[in-house]
Amino acid sequence: MDYAGILMKSAKMTWKHKSMWFFGILLGILNGGFNFQYVFRGEDFGYYNAGELAQQMESFFKFFTPQIIVMLFLVFLVFMMASIILQYLCRGALISMVDDIENSGETQIGRGSKHGWSNWFRLFGISVFIWIPFTVGLLLLFGLLSLPVILAFVKQREVIGFVLIFLSILVFVILIIVVVIPLSLTHSFAERFGVIENKKLSESISEGYRLFRSNLGSTLLMWLLMVAVNMGFAMVTGIFSVIFLLPIMFSFSTNVLLITVLLIPGVIVFVFVGGLYKTFVFTVWTLFFKELRNKVANSAKGFVCS
Repeated sequence: MDYAGILMKSAKMTWKHKSMWFFGILLGILNGGFNFQYVFRGEDFGYYNAGELAQQMESFFKFFTPQIIVMLFLVFLVFMMASIILQYLCRGALISMVDDIENSGETQIGRGSKHGWSNWFRLFGISVFIWIPFTVGLLLLFGLLSLPVILAFVKQREVIGFVLIFLSILVFVILIIVVVIPLSLTHSFAERFGVIENKKLSESISEGYRLFRSNLGSTLLMWLLMVAVNMGFAMVTGIFSVIFLLPIMFSFSTNVLLITVLLIPGVIVFVFVGGLYKTFVFTVWTLFFKELRNKVANSAKGFVCS
């Protein structure tokens, strides 16, 4: 397996076929989410605010009637549904576009959208059937590990309780690592079975696990290589983030206009770079998947010929 070749080919393909950037950037935005923050000031807790608290609360509840609350909930629900659909549409589009490039040498946003739309629900189902049971099992494991700790503290065995906390955390972390890595790689392969080979949901998951298990060494090596690439990307973006944020930090209390002028272009650049990198990662795993499938196909041909 030419791991370096896959990385180089993925980088060239990502840079050349700019139509994939659209879905990578959109997926990066959807995965990034939003962060709202309010900075409290000392005067917020003064006598003036405390005196008007009852009046403000009354006005609040007068505005947020049951009808408005239901309407806001429905808007939130629609927003979440649209976000989920777009996210999995982008995932399907990126996978199918890499496959198009491999087969015909070109791809288009329209073709990616078409494939993404036809596969989003299957990809969503794959995520649900893989990660919901894992989450339930994780909660049960957490409860089982917490029970002896609680009993130890109830019986005032503090030393034993702290030892059990340490052991529980150790077991919990080890089991998460041992389970999450195979599930993540199985998920990655299952998505590509669903999009590229048009397998059904259950078949995609079973074939994904079978491909992971039969190519355990090469898959884990590819995963470790991508961990190193991710760490390198995180370090580079972290350094540039610090360099970018330094002038903003120095001008934070003096020049609001300068903060806005610096912040908006910076955010756009980081979203753009993050989207390109996400496109690259999807390309790497799709090309790696196709290499494994070609390897299996060639082995089958060799077996038939012999």
